[in-house]
Amino acid sequence: MHIGLENDYNNVHPHARCTVDNYIGGIYYNSEETTSVYLGRKNKVSRFNVEYGLVTGYSGMDPAPMIRIEKNGFFVAPSYETDGNAGVVVGIELKLNPWQLVKIPYIWGRMNKHTTYIGERNDRH
Repeated sequence: MHIGLENDYNNVHPHARCTVDNYIGGIYYNSEETTSVYLGRKNKVSRFNVEYGLVTGYSGMDPAPMIRIEKNGFFVAPSYETDGNAGVVVGIELKLNPWQLVKIPYIWGRMNKHTTYIGERNDRH
């Protein structure tokens, strides 16, 4: 949700991220309905995760500085419009861990003794 801004913005931001140690990089569909790519860092400050770096894909500045504060999936990030309005973007990030998807067939394979899945030995027959 965009608060304090006048224009109508996209509120859904599909996102893919790679994290190595405290370095982050990713790609997402941004508020202006274009693709953004970013690189930065993620640090713990008190009880919050603070992410900062550079992001592409915005009409006001490209690349632009970015900062986002997150806790338990909720986030807030400053925003501005080229005519001078300032505001914030607040939201909730729903995380989908692709490695968790791998576990679903494995668990099902344990329940269904006739199914063998990749990485599972078939010595039950």
